[in-house]
Amino acid sequence: MKRKTVFLSSVTALTLLLTSSTAAFAGKVADVSQETTPYVQAYLKDLAEKNQVQSDNKNTTITETITSLNGYYHDDVALSEAIKEVVPADFDLRLIYSVEKNDKITAMHLLEEVYEQIEDTNCLRGIKDYFRRYAPYSGDARAIAFYQQLFPQAQQNG
Repeated sequence: MKRKTVFLSSVTALTLLLTSSTAAFAGKVADVSQETTPYVQAYLKDLAEKNQVQSDNKNTTITETITSLNGYYHDDVALSEAIKEVVPADFDLRLIYSVEKNDKITAMHLLEEVYEQIEDTNCLRGIKDYFRRYAPYSGDARAIAFYQQLFPQAQQNG
């Protein structure tokens, strides 16, 4: 399955706090019988606040986005588990899968610091995927610079 490369078009969409409107709106999305991770809850809240009009095409797009967001959430949780041996004991691994923009930035800074200590290729791939999803939209110069170091072609295509 092809995952969207743009995560809600910006990490800032994840800074939303969850409200009861999320659950009400989720019921209006046709055939969304999927798991509702925190990423999906933030997305649905954003849609509800924007009062998005529903159509069959939009429902298909919403369903695809929800599927992608669920995958991203599980990837981020798996990454937090994979790196727990190399991060400082006082680092809150939940920052990696938080919906808050500043938490994502803090997590990216730590991932940059421990990147060279990691030998597992799957873990390194997970970190690269994490930076690919979040760094370009973070507005954080340090995260973007490390992203460009990981993906020099992104700077050229940019």
